[in-house]
Amino acid sequence: MKAVEVAQYESDTSDEEISEEQSVRNENKGVHRKKKTKFWIKEATFNNAGEAEASIKNEWSKHYTNYTEDGRRVYYRCRKVKRRGPQCSSSVSLLYHADSDKVTMYRTEADHDHNDNEVHGIANDVKQCIEELYNDGIKKPKLIIRALQSRQLKVPTYAQLNNYLGYYKRKKYGSHTISLGELDQWCQDNSNVPSDENKAFVVSYKILYDDEDVDDTSGRIFRLFLSSVPLLNIGSVASHIEADATYKLAFHPLGLAICSNEKAEDFEFIFNALQIGMGKIKKNLLKPKSLVCDAADSITNGFRSVFGNSFDQIMYWSHMKRKIENRICQSIDRDPLSANPKQFATEPTITSDLWTRSYQ
Repeated sequence: MKAVEVAQYESDTSDEEISEEQSVRNENKGVHRKKKTKFWIKEATFNNAGEAEASIKNEWSKHYTNYTEDGRRVYYRCRKVKRRGPQCSSSVSLLYHADSDKVTMYRTEADHDHNDNEVHGIANDVKQCIEELYNDGIKKPKLIIRALQSRQLKVPTYAQLNNYLGYYKRKKYGSHTISLGELDQWCQDNSNVPSDENKAFVVSYKILYDDEDVDDTSGRIFRLFLSSVPLLNIGSVASHIEADATYKLAFHPLGLAICSNEKAEDFEFIFNALQIGMGKIKKNLLKPKSLVCDAADSITNGFRSVFGNSFDQIMYWSHMKRKIENRICQSIDRDPLSANPKQFATEPTITSDLWTRSYQ
C-alpha cells in the first residue's frame, strides 16, 4: 500500500473556532452549505519575514496556519468582523518559502463584503441617552436598562453598560486615585480664603514623603484640615470642643480633617489648624475650657500640646456604659460552680466599681 503524506495543520486559535476550510452549518442542524472557494493572487515577494510581516496592516488579524511542501503559510482575516462568526471574503496570506528566506504575499480576488455601517459596542445615540440618564440621577445599571427599553433603544449588555459608566465617571469626575504630589498641589491651590464665604478652603495641610525622617513614622503621611469662614466663626465663640474620629456628627462641625493616621501628632495638627484658621479670619485664638472625647489618649495628648493643661476632660458616658455592661455580662456568664459562691455574688459589683473609678 502506498503511503500518502498529509500536510500538517497548526492553528493559532482555539479548537472552537472554525477555519475557512471547514464547512459552515446553517441554522437548521444537519444542513450544510458548500464552502466558498477563494482564488488567490500573488501580490508581492519580500526578501525576509520582517519585511513581509511589516506590510501586514492593522486591518488584518492572524487566523490560522498551514504547513505545505512549499513552506509555512499563514492566513489573515479581516479584523472588522468578529472572529467567531461569518468571515469577510477578503483575506491575505503569507507563504514562508521552505527553500529560502523569501516570503510571498497573496490576496484573494474578492473584495470586502462586510457591513461597514455595523456598530460595534454601544451606539452613539445610546451613549448620549445613558449620559443624560446618569446626569438626571438614574445611576444604577438596571434602572438605565429599563429606561432604554422604554425608549425602544438598543440595550447594551450589562457588562458593556458597566464599562461605559466607569468610563463616563472617570471622564466627568476624573480619576478616583490621586498621588501625594497631586494632593500637595491641590492643597496649595485652595489654601487662600475664598471671596465666597460659604466655599470651603484648606486651612492647613502637611504632607510628608518617605525620605523625610520626621515624627518617627515610617511611610508617607498626609494631613489636611478643611473649613469655611462661617464654620470658623462659630468655632471662635466655642468654649467646649468635641473631638472624635468618626463620620457620625452629634455636634455642630468646625471643619473636616483628613489624616493618614489617628496618632497624637495627627490630633495635634487638627487642633493647631483651628488656631491657624482663627488667624486667617482675624479672630482671637481659641481658649477652650473643656474637651469632650472618648478615652483615646491620642486625642487628649494632642489637645494638651496645643491648649495646655488647664482644661476639663468630659468623657463619653455611652462608651463607659457599654464597657461596664460587657464586662458585667462576661462575669455573669461564667460558671458559678467554678468559683467561690460569695466571691461570684459580689464580683459584678466589684467590677462595676473598678470600671467606674477608672473613668473618673
